[in-house]
Amino acid sequence: MYQSMTSNFLIPKISFSVEPTTLQEGDQLRWNFNLSEPVPDNGLTVFVSLLEDTDPTGSDINFFVDGSTNITGFKPLVENGLVNKVAVTLTGGATRGTLLSTIIDDGITEEPESITIGLTPGDGYTVDPNANLGSFTIIDNPNPITSQKVPEPNTITALLAIGIIGAAFLCSRWHRRVNDARCN
Repeated sequence: MYQSMTSNFLIPKISFSVEPTTLQEGDQLRWNFNLSEPVPDNGLTVFVSLLEDTDPTGSDINFFVDGSTNITGFKPLVENGLVNKVAVTLTGGATRGTLLSTIIDDGITEEPESITIGLTPGDGYTVDPNANLGSFTIIDNPNPITSQKVPEPNTITALLAIGIIGAAFLCSRWHRRVNDARCN
């Protein structure tokens, strides 16, 4: 535990994981944040970066969907025209948070997509060096959900894109603008 020099709270050490590690299009992914100390009353923003994505065209994911717990915000961070990581804001007083995301069932036959994301250092928290990565594989749904709406080409839902050291998170397909209120 570390004592903050600017306030009376202990700086939390955060562990990070995702589950399940294999999921089909249409399934939900849980991003788990576990803290050694409660989040300060005004909340805490943490950063997650893409480290690897084997799909060169990207993976459609709806981030921050209903069912997330102790999460008050999700924001893609744009750098050089691309979203290179995301900011997730945890609720004040929480010692756990779960961001729920839905993998879009696009009905397109694709190879499995392996993705690794990692919690990165930031102000007001430390990162558990033994629990700071989340890896998962998306496989096609053998029975696609035909009623699920696939995003229009100009709509943002979220896309992970390959990047360098900490890499990139994109909201939807390559180089598209963010228009989901929860991505702003």
